[in-house]
Amino acid sequence: MKLTATYIERRAATVDLPYPDVAPAHLKLEVPLGRVNLQPGGGASLISGKVTYNVAELKPTYSVHNRTVTIRQKFQLLVPTGQVINDWEFLLGTAHPYSLDVSIGAAEADVDLGGVPLTGFKLASGAGDMTVDFALPNPTRLIDGRINTGAGRTTLKNLLNANAEYLKIGAGVGQVVAKFTGDGLTASGRVRVEGGLGEIVLVLEEDAAIRVNASVGLGGINADDELIRSGKSYQTAAYDASDVRLDIDVSGGVGAIRIELA
Repeated sequence: MKLTATYIERRAATVDLPYPDVAPAHLKLEVPLGRVNLQPGGGASLISGKVTYNVAELKPTYSVHNRTVTIRQKFQLLVPTGQVINDWEFLLGTAHPYSLDVSIGAAEADVDLGGVPLTGFKLASGAGDMTVDFALPNPTRLIDGRINTGAGRTTLKNLLNANAEYLKIGAGVGQVVAKFTGDGLTASGRVRVEGGLGEIVLVLEEDAAIRVNASVGLGGINADDELIRSGKSYQTAAYDASDVRLDIDVSGGVGAIRIELA
């Protein structure tokens, strides 16, 4: 059985895939290691871009089965003996609603989902720093969103723009900063944040109707003095008077929880 990686000259594999015939599409990306950069695109493509790599076993493959489009790499049981290059740079489609499932091993990730019409979203990271930004509002309703972090620092930006009915954030080892900012709430939603080993920071849009129910195992809870506190709940001034609200349940494992106003 081959155990070591086969190094080759650096090369790029380009990918340009249309939406499948069966709607809504489901896009799956499986990245074992390296760097990931995802940005909103346009046109008729569900996804377009390239993978730049220098290990033969990292040649990407793709498949289309009914409504599911998958791009992946296999890198099991291979030991790298030098510097591995594996850069994923892709534009995500914005023409039609779809669900997105991204699985990342040991990699740094920069993901901008601004304006991408997502009905479902799953992102799992093993190790490495990661940034996810909903820079523009989601034009459709995100029914179910799930983000699971591994070891590293994770920053989640403009989460109000996700337009999420339900969002679950699982924190691993390291700091998770979740910024509930953006253009504002258009519908009520719920968020569940489960801490692991490290600090959880929640940043709340001051003008939005947001309530946080917080509990922690080993650690403390520090909240902005301008938040209204009632027992284990902390809410913005706009919460009681609004019909459109965001309720966040956060539980920490080992580490502090900070709740701040933007």
